[in-house]
Amino acid sequence: MSIMKSLALLLFLSLSLLATQLHRAVKAVDEKEVHTLVEMGLDIDAIDKDGRTPLHYAAKIGRYSLVKYLVEHGASVYTKDHAHKTPLVYAIEKNRIKVIVYLSKKANKEEAPYKVNGLFDSAKRGDMNAMAYFLEYHDINTLNEDGKTALHMACEVGQYEIVSFLLDSGADTTILDDDGRDALNYAKLSGNKKIILLLSDYNDSKPVQH
Repeated sequence: MSIMKSLALLLFLSLSLLATQLHRAVKAVDEKEVHTLVEMGLDIDAIDKDGRTPLHYAAKIGRYSLVKYLVEHGASVYTKDHAHKTPLVYAIEKNRIKVIVYLSKKANKEEAPYKVNGLFDSAKRGDMNAMAYFLEYHDINTLNEDGKTALHMACEVGQYEIVSFLLDSGADTTILDDDGRDALNYAKLSGNKKIILLLSDYNDSKPVQH
């Protein structure tokens, strides 16, 4: 091997090592080191063995300042890892609201299905802030693959505050899922007496349609 080729290989290996160091710095939330490595001109979209870029990890951790810094210095919000997930997907999975809002503005409509999943996940978790965010993007009566709405899911797992919020926001209690069950059916299955009473009172207060 010629000297020039050897030097080129050495340079490539050195840059690869530094790129891995950038991933480590992000995962360690070492912002000073991240800034130093980026300013050295490293590939900000370098991928590791899982196909993830530094931005994937920053989004997953939820460190808004790091996410913003990486994006402002050219990091792609569209890169998918070996699991076909973008940084926004990881932010949604970890409920990193501030990061979700920021990346959503940078991403395109390809992320829409993940926002739908976020709507249902927040209903099951009882996360009011996430629920309010996702409802900005989707109809309150959006159905999942089983014909369930966020209200169905909140009733099923006994999330009283979410159920109350959804009812106040206009959720339809009469929608039947693919198994023919409505929200009250799921409340009864969960055995949550507060939700059963809430739904019963809500249904009784609605005007009868002829």
